[in-house]
Amino acid sequence: MRKGKALWTEQPAGEKPVFYEADEEAGEALYCARKVVEMKRMGYRYSDFAVLMRINALTRSFEQEFTKYGIPYKIFGGFKFFERKEVKDILAYLRVIANPFDGEAVMRIINVPRRGIGDKTVQTLMEYAQQEELSLYDAVLDCDLLPLAAGAREKVRAFGAYIKDLVVRSQELDPSRLAAYLVESSGMKEQYAGNQDENVAKRANIDEFLNSVDEFVRMNEGASLADYLQMITLYSDTDEMDEGEYITIATVHAVKGLEFRCVFFAGLEDNIMPTSRALDDPSALEEERRLMYVAITRAREQLFLTRSRSRYLYGRREPTMRSRFVEELKEELGISARSAGMEERRGYGSSYGNSYGNSYGGYNRSGWGSSSPVRVGRASAQREDDSYYRTFGGSRSTPSNVPAPKPAPSFAPPVVSKEKDVSGFQVGVHVKHARFGEGVITAVRGGGSNLIITVHFDTVGNKDLAAALAPLTIV
Repeated sequence: MRKGKALWTEQPAGEKPVFYEADEEAGEALYCARKVVEMKRMGYRYSDFAVLMRINALTRSFEQEFTKYGIPYKIFGGFKFFERKEVKDILAYLRVIANPFDGEAVMRIINVPRRGIGDKTVQTLMEYAQQEELSLYDAVLDCDLLPLAAGAREKVRAFGAYIKDLVVRSQELDPSRLAAYLVESSGMKEQYAGNQDENVAKRANIDEFLNSVDEFVRMNEGASLADYLQMITLYSDTDEMDEGEYITIATVHAVKGLEFRCVFFAGLEDNIMPTSRALDDPSALEEERRLMYVAITRAREQLFLTRSRSRYLYGRREPTMRSRFVEELKEELGISARSAGMEERRGYGSSYGNSYGNSYGGYNRSGWGSSSPVRVGRASAQREDDSYYRTFGGSRSTPSNVPAPKPAPSFAPPVVSKEKDVSGFQVGVHVKHARFGEGVITAVRGGGSNLIITVHFDTVGNKDLAAALAPLTIV
């Protein structure tokens, strides 16, 4: 029998947690980015922040939003999204489609998923290519000339025919539909069948990759596969950063035993937190509830709980339901109970495309619908001014026994930097981004701290940016 404990703290009562609902992933990530910038002005450091989530497929939107706004981050206990094996495999296929003579990419995918092409066969292909001064892809097409067993030759021939088919389809399909066809026809998902945590995570990463292509195509009408690959290359570049001065992005499991001054816990929706496999299993559901507790208690001073009303996971975009754990806390959080059909009445229904209009990420003239932050613990929900968040839709290991750093001393008065002057950001103005290089503003909407600009960059195509946050200079 466990002995009772009297819990106490020397710390005074802290800030009440905040609950925030965005319309989709980019809005959720942007909310966190803006909060980070706000709190940095008050004296917080990047290392004071952590963005936590139940599954690592959710990291992509945060990685891309933080990159857009020059916020340094690291994936704790794992790889960045575009460095994960299953994602790199799909990217290798797309690289071969764009350039069949990319020998490194051909080498990566020739037996992924497994198609029975062994090391000996690959070695024969490479020797032939080197001897004839040809590419590895040429060697695949010349397989009938190589000293291969009949079975191996047939497998190589089938691989070559499949790549040819993909190249032909790339002339007819936009990058989004091409990527979807590739995943469906190649068996990329089937190789991760089963309900093991690792396989579920890998399938979710594949779906999130398809979401990234879909977002790019919606934002850049008429963009080519080469345009998308160029954008990914830029996002994948590793920047020099001050050691220790970055935001931690991690799954809850990866940060057990660690604490941070400010924590954002994202993806608080049923089927994510808790996972779908736990919904009908009481013991598994209790384990999910324990993880929720672990995540909440990582925060020493500030806690933000966030979710997205629609999300692209498991192959399609659908409206989501607020996590039952949030529902259990609705009185403490000062939020109204969810109701059946709530998301449908907000305009999602069963049709994903219709809710987006003609621009990226769900932004429309009326802004972000009813997205707003709610500070917890009031008798009635007291909403902060949410206009600031409505305008855009857009391997290190630490032993668990290492004590968390002591809280930084309190600071008063807060250090508030001057708000950025955005009056010069007008259509036709040329700007320079710290990561994306030079571009030209093609559209503006909103005003003041809410000004959103669309910039066309030669490197990454069109990007919607919050002008007050983005590392932009007028050139």
